[in-house]
Amino acid sequence: MCYQRNFQQIANRARVENVLQLSCDGLGQLDTWLKENRYVSDPHEAQYVRERLCLLPSDEFDTFASQVLQYLQALGELVIRQSNSSEDEKRQYLHEFLAAVRRVESTANTRAESELSALLNDSISRINQNRRDKTAHLNDVIELPQEGTLYVIGDIHGDAHTARQLTTFLRREIENKGQPTYAVFLGDYVNNGLQSVATLLEVLRFHKSYPENVILLSGNHDCSETFATALTGFFTFHWTQWQNFSKTISPAVKAPPHHYGHMRLDLIKRFGITVGEETYQAFAQWGRLLPFVVASQKGVFLCHSVGLKSEYAVVKSDFECAKQDAVDVKILEDSGSEAWKRYQRTVHSQMVNNRVIKRETLNTLSSIFGSNVFVVGHTHYRSGDRDDGMQMSRMPVEKNGVLATICSSHPRSPDAGHYIAFEFEASRRKELLLHGRGGAAFACIARFTEKQVDFIKKENIVPLFELL
Repeated sequence: MCYQRNFQQIANRARVENVLQLSCDGLGQLDTWLKENRYVSDPHEAQYVRERLCLLPSDEFDTFASQVLQYLQALGELVIRQSNSSEDEKRQYLHEFLAAVRRVESTANTRAESELSALLNDSISRINQNRRDKTAHLNDVIELPQEGTLYVIGDIHGDAHTARQLTTFLRREIENKGQPTYAVFLGDYVNNGLQSVATLLEVLRFHKSYPENVILLSGNHDCSETFATALTGFFTFHWTQWQNFSKTISPAVKAPPHHYGHMRLDLIKRFGITVGEETYQAFAQWGRLLPFVVASQKGVFLCHSVGLKSEYAVVKSDFECAKQDAVDVKILEDSGSEAWKRYQRTVHSQMVNNRVIKRETLNTLSSIFGSNVFVVGHTHYRSGDRDDGMQMSRMPVEKNGVLATICSSHPRSPDAGHYIAFEFEASRRKELLLHGRGGAAFACIARFTEKQVDFIKKENIVPLFELL
């Protein structure tokens, strides 16, 4: 096949340049594996290095660590070689990344349990115990009372700087208010931004301090992804996007290797391969156990996104156990974060990754949960929008809406990758040209103090610069 001849040429060139320790057969099998299993998310993925890729042995590190390192280098180099832009910058980043991992591996004598692992395991145990005790957290839907103030935090995406500012503000609100205060996070705590590990640490610490007041929902990034998708995202989509967008922002602020981060790569760079991989699997398990819907008795429905096929008949119980659905579990295990793009056969998979929100979907959810308004994340270029729920409808800012979209990562934060800035600026300009949507996206949260919410008013959407 043509692609195999191309890979043999790459292999020959790599052997001459002494870049990759791979045979021609190994590269051919790597190509086949990527094409067949690129979206497979397997807790034993590192085993593929030994069993399926024909990597040559190395005596620098123990077998497990050295083969994962070579696997990462093989994937990164192949992506680089298939791209015609910034090869030197990309190769430099990959080699710096691998050197950092080698340093961790060579200096780690014994495994020290990380704070992140401890917090994840504590949260997993608490969720499982709540399910066994049949408490309010039994289901994938959390119900909140009418009383008190409700704060809603959108996607943070590895922006630890903004996450710390938000949790500092919310701590004061929870501790100083004379009435109950609830903070609901809509998911997507990691990836895209530059500090996924630090962000997740901050959110988990906050949740542990106020388990009755803080509710963490899952988004489409809170699951396992393969090395292939992590590196492909870094070296192709996000790298190309940065190349096109960097002219409009300061290169000193958003420049490789500071344009994008991924949780899995961050973990092994920080903790080494063995601990990093085990922590990543704990993260994936945690994300799988999180609820994904909050229904407040104020009349507010919260979810990472909302979307249902028009022919899909649902009742409340379908949502309450959606993430325990056997088909849904299998889809996620087989396809990782791509599950919601490629398969929409369950309630959860339909809900979590939709950018087109239709009025009939809102009507269905309203009839089930008694909700009058809806707050979602996921679609960053619409952050701050309030509308009537019709697809890409235009609405003056002074008019009340029933749907709000929020993103809570600030595009100018030092920990935000270029992705958020691109979404807020370039994607918004595109929407203006294609659909006539005026205005600008802005980082924000939602706040509801009233006991009954019938419309989303302008004052319910609070820009971060006013809040922090």
